[in-house]
Amino acid sequence: MTATLPLAHDLPHYVARPAQAQVALENLGVERGVDCVFVTAQDAFLSEYNVLANNHRYALSNFSGSTGDGIFLSARLSQQLDQAQFLLFVDGRYHLQADQEIDPNFVQVVKLDVTQTMETGLLGWLEAVPATELTVAIDGARTTWKRFIQLQEICKERGFTLQVWQQEEISTALALPGWSVTRPVAALPTTATGRTTAGNLNDLHRCLPADLDPDRTCILTCMSDDVAWLVGARGFHMPNASSFLADGFVVGRDIILFLPPGTETTDIQLPTATDYRVILVRGSLVELTQVLSAYSVTDICFSERASNAFLPTFALGVWAGAALHADFFGLEMARAQKTPEELAAIRAAFLKSSRAIARTLRWVKSSIPLAAGTVTEDATFVAPVSELDLSEKIAREYLAQGAVELSFRTIAATGANGAIIHYGNPRPENLLQDGDLTLLDSGAYYGEGFATDCTRVAFCNRGGSTPQPWQREIYTVTLKACIRGMTAVFPCDLPCKELDRQVRAVCQQYGYDYAHGTGHGVGIHVHESGIRLSPVSTYGFTENAVVSIEPGIYLPGQGGVRIENVAVVRAHPTLVDHFYFENLAFVGMDWELIDLGLLDESERTYLREYEAQ
Repeated sequence: MTATLPLAHDLPHYVARPAQAQVALENLGVERGVDCVFVTAQDAFLSEYNVLANNHRYALSNFSGSTGDGIFLSARLSQQLDQAQFLLFVDGRYHLQADQEIDPNFVQVVKLDVTQTMETGLLGWLEAVPATELTVAIDGARTTWKRFIQLQEICKERGFTLQVWQQEEISTALALPGWSVTRPVAALPTTATGRTTAGNLNDLHRCLPADLDPDRTCILTCMSDDVAWLVGARGFHMPNASSFLADGFVVGRDIILFLPPGTETTDIQLPTATDYRVILVRGSLVELTQVLSAYSVTDICFSERASNAFLPTFALGVWAGAALHADFFGLEMARAQKTPEELAAIRAAFLKSSRAIARTLRWVKSSIPLAAGTVTEDATFVAPVSELDLSEKIAREYLAQGAVELSFRTIAATGANGAIIHYGNPRPENLLQDGDLTLLDSGAYYGEGFATDCTRVAFCNRGGSTPQPWQREIYTVTLKACIRGMTAVFPCDLPCKELDRQVRAVCQQYGYDYAHGTGHGVGIHVHESGIRLSPVSTYGFTENAVVSIEPGIYLPGQGGVRIENVAVVRAHPTLVDHFYFENLAFVGMDWELIDLGLLDESERTYLREYEAQ
């Protein structure tokens, strides 16, 4: 599907075989005396779109969703608890997809609702497991510091033993082929970002507590978008991401980048300056230790949710006695607040993507009217249009606009598949049928490396058919909810979860709800931390952050609707201490599906003005 985009064709081919993988991990567990292993889908950089050839959870379950973790049980514990050997925890976006992809003989799906985090599910299981003695293992490099600390606390309370594996034991046991990187890393011009590395360092140092000395403090991160932001560079090292793989250590005016094994020949072109240094270390922890040992560090600052458990532990090994500060969110918040130049690049990217999506949707509407396989009067053969055709069409349109990579795996779902919230496997045999709703959720990267994201739904009409009442209702109610979010004017100190509540309430008023958040940050990655609209969000709003507004309604066995625009959080021009949203996506709605009787006058006015734009 994605072979038309230059950077998306070189993924290693890997097919999960859960039965064999579970036997292999069982043998490792027996060897290490382990009863259960907490398994993640991420790599050592906590990448959301980890390649399947490097994905522990996929190997053990065959579930290919971008998020969702698991717990592997020893055969003894599995029998004792009468549970499958692998417990797969998924949020509402993946309930239906998980059911379709797993084999219940080997995997048991645990479905979290919208009020539950992944930690709530995983740690809740451990807190409640009926066992008096248990040895738990994690891969330290693929587990967040936050989860590691929580696991430590539970194990201490219950008298369990926690093993932290640091040598890729799981990957070795599962014989995963892994992932190497050859794509070059290049700096962006400052005209694209309005930032300099020296200025970014200044911003970070201002975020430090007043009593910490920047020259004796190490700020560390394993998040690739943090590193890409810090040095103003892009590498497209992972599918669906423009960043590059590196751990970052900031001490004073020095930035030490540790690139993983497999990057020995990767070309790194970063600017040089007199007011800071970038030091590259490739693959060798021994060399990294030698480089870091040259600094006298008394404090180590990082985000508990943006660092794996390995990095702080490793740093403590270099600087024994240093104080750990796991509540440093300076990188996250500085990255979320976009500069005027970044916003200009993002606006340009969304205009290109809006054109690509609009052309694709017009193609859908014009390709459907005649029955597939017929011949028109002008001898034009009307070929069947499938989900895969739609997915390939949007990729070609993005390419025509200058895209270099998709920002996530395209969701092209027709009919009942539209109810699978993150349906990611468009198939050639699934044809767009007369009377169906077809959902297209897609996005792309352009040269500046900022993600785009937009979702629309089209009604498939071969001439004469009309939408069913339920189709018009769920479309129009979702549209009302999206308009409620896009037109919001709110105090600057409003919690993000409160706006989620307000948008969600529109759907709830009609008896509907959706099992995902209302919105996520968008930036160097399509899902960017720093802002999030959901019932469990802990964020507030940040001026000039970019966020999606994407309510939805999904009816299993029938179809689904999601309408997604992306917007900038802007200071209100007349109301002091208030924000509003500046829209970035310009793709029209499907008027066949709008029930104007369900819209009030303000909603009609907004829609008229939006369509005019």
